[in-house]
Amino acid sequence: MKKKSLFFAALILMACTCGSIGEQSTGVPPNAKIGQWVAIGKNVTIGDNADIDRKVAIGKNVTIGNNAVIGQEVAIGKNVTIGNNAVIGQEVAIGKNVTIGDNADIDQRVAIGKKVTIGNKAVIDQGVAIGKKVTIGDNVSIGQKAAIGNNVVIDQDVIIGKNAAIGNKVVINQGVIIGDNVRIEAGRHDFPRRDYRIKYNYPKRPIIIKKVN
Repeated sequence: MKKKSLFFAALILMACTCGSIGEQSTGVPPNAKIGQWVAIGKNVTIGDNADIDRKVAIGKNVTIGNNAVIGQEVAIGKNVTIGNNAVIGQEVAIGKNVTIGDNADIDQRVAIGKKVTIGNKAVIDQGVAIGKKVTIGDNVSIGQKAAIGNNVVIDQDVIIGKNAAIGNKVVINQGVIIGDNVRIEAGRHDFPRRDYRIKYNYPKRPIIIKKVN
């Protein structure tokens, strides 16, 4: 309950800096669907057929692509770009200077820090927490309630299991699969490229890496 109250407080604060509730910028096309109690900041561009649910706060200098869907009670910081056909679930918090690619799918209750890039067709499951200055490549899948630290780089086609925790400054190369509940400590670990599976914690427990069939 306390967490939900804090979220609403943040939403109201952002709404105060965006503009009046229900205000629409000149960049809103007539075929976009805008719900009740939506606060839209200055210099916001919303694409054709975009669908924005109620109680959403959108900061200034935001671009939302064509056919994008934004769930209810979402807070979007300034200087954010959301790609075409992207889906943002309810109660998602997006920090400033974030780019979300085309066809990305971000489930409910995800927290995204500032200066994050999320690639095309990335899938972020519910309850994931992403730190600041993170790069997530195309076609990446991150399981529910995973935690991604600051300054992390995740190359394309990576799969991260549910409840996994990735420490600060970790670099995960293309095609690596990280299992459920795996913890990877902070640091620049040299994981192999493509088609390998990380099953156990690293480096505190022995790491088992198996080639994927």
